[in-house]
Amino acid sequence: MKTEKLILLCIVLVFFQLVACERNQIDQVSPSLAQARIGADGVSANGRIITDKTVGIKQKEPINFTLTDPKGEFVMWRVLPAQTVINNGAKSIIYFQKAGNYRVFAIDSTSLDTAFIDVSVTDEVYTVPSGEQDFRKNEILRITPSCYRDSANVLVLNAVTDGTYNCKNNELVVSIQQRDNSEDLYYDINYHKIATSLMCETGENKPRNTLHLVNPVAGKIRGKFQIVFNNETYYGSFVKTGNKYEFDWPYESGVIFTTKSI
Repeated sequence: MKTEKLILLCIVLVFFQLVACERNQIDQVSPSLAQARIGADGVSANGRIITDKTVGIKQKEPINFTLTDPKGEFVMWRVLPAQTVINNGAKSIIYFQKAGNYRVFAIDSTSLDTAFIDVSVTDEVYTVPSGEQDFRKNEILRITPSCYRDSANVLVLNAVTDGTYNCKNNELVVSIQQRDNSEDLYYDINYHKIATSLMCETGENKPRNTLHLVNPVAGKIRGKFQIVFNNETYYGSFVKTGNKYEFDWPYESGVIFTTKSI
């Protein structure tokens, strides 16, 4: 009977020891407010945090944070005071809901080392950029023609603006039509605006588009362009001889062909 009680007592002691160890680990990965103020847990951190910005952050603006050189693949992100956090391994996106000062913690899941960074949020509320945008005044559209090595009858037109616009995933909205009642090939191309096919990705980019014009395989053909861009109309032509193209494009502003022969 005494032996059974002794065994039971040992089991209870082991249980409490495990609970104490687990509690200690939880305390380590959940920074306390005192630690946030003095930065005690950031001293042993092997990595550091980089972010889009630390000041001038708007309320509800998505801000990217990255822990450099983490030991593990997974990083636990915490904010004091608590905020909305989207964890993605060594990276995270945080949406700060109110103005104020915050401390962002990155806790390495392997070593439990912790790094932190302080940020400041303004009274201004973030507005999601519109994916649909008009071209700016005096914008330049640069078109680079090319063709496939094994199929010169396909003329490729790669277009990109000089200026950058909202949304990293933006693109040029363009329509093309070939006239049927023309002696020569005649292409009507209209670059309407800038848009995104999905939700706007935060940031800026130069909108682009690629067109493929299929021409007859004849030895020599002539073609014409009418290109509408930013409420202006431009006219030009090309001659295809064998596998080579020559372009007659007189404009040095608005719409520019980056090369006149390929």
